[in-house]
Parts: sequence; structure tokens; C-alpha cells
Amino acid sequence: MVVPPQTKVRLHSERYVRKILFENKFVEFCITFKRRAGSRGLGDYQLLLGYDRRKNDTFWSEHLEITCHADFNKLRSGHPEMGRYRRWVHTMFSELEYRLDDKQRMERTLEYKSLFSTLSRKVLHRGDFSSTEDLEDKIIEFITYYNEVLAKPYKWTYIGKSLAKAS
Repeated sequence: MVVPPQTKVRLHSERYVRKILFENKFVEFCITFKRRAGSRGLGDYQLLLGYDRRKNDTFWSEHLEITCHADFNKLRSGHPEMGRYRRWVHTMFSELEYRLDDKQRMERTLEYKSLFSTLSRKVLHRGDFSSTEDLEDKIIEFITYYNEVLAKPYKWTYIGKSLAKAS
């Protein structure tokens, strides 16, 4: 995460509330984490890790409410740099929404599961590694090979013709 120049970052902590505060001459931006509940298990990550129910039940998950709030300094609203700070706040909001949105998170979980499945079938199935470094080298070697040889770009076939109107 890139923080604009002369931005102070502070952490505020209470019993069930944590805040990250970013302050500069243009904006005060706050990310608030409120603890709402907890539950046994890892949720969707159980699928990613391949845990059965018994192993999954050994974990505890916290449920948080995460909010973002930005207050822009009205006295600097016409300043030529204000646009950069507004874009920074917008980027922060968008990135947090992407990282924390349930639908996006589930899609990434399925992508990771697909990646681990491919690695398991193509690299890890023999399990013959002399060291952790050897394992790491073989994984990186496979990913490089996959990207250079096996990965195919998506070919767009739609040529822009209008669809016929249904009668």
C-alpha cells in the first residue's frame, strides 16, 4: 500500500474495535474493524486447505464488520493536488472491497484450489524432494514452464455484430 507524502498513520485500539487512521492536509481516512462474532471452523478456506470436518472444527474464525470513512478538508477542495488524494482514497476503498467481498473471496478460493490441484497432480504427486529448497525450486520451475508453454491467452471471437431482436 502506498501512502501519500506527509501522511501520518495511527492505530487506535479498544476492546472490540480497531482503527487504522491516515491523516494529511487533504483527507482523514479511517478503516474500522469491529468484532461482531466468531464461529468454529475456517469457512470457505476449509475447501482450499482440503480439511475434513473434524480438522476444520479445531479452528476458530472471527467475524468482523469493516468500514471505511473519508473526510476531505473542504478548505483545500480547489487545490490542484486534491484530485490525487481523492483517487488515492477511491483506490483504497476499491482494493479493500475487492479483498474483502465474499463473492470475490470465493472466486479467489476456487482459483487457489485449482492451482493447488494442478501443482499436486503435476509436481507434488511423487513427493521426491531432497529439501524444502528443492521443493520450492520445482514449484517455481513448473510455474515458469506452465506460463511459457501451457498457458493460452483467451481468444475473443465476437466480431461486434448486433444480436437480432426477438420477435
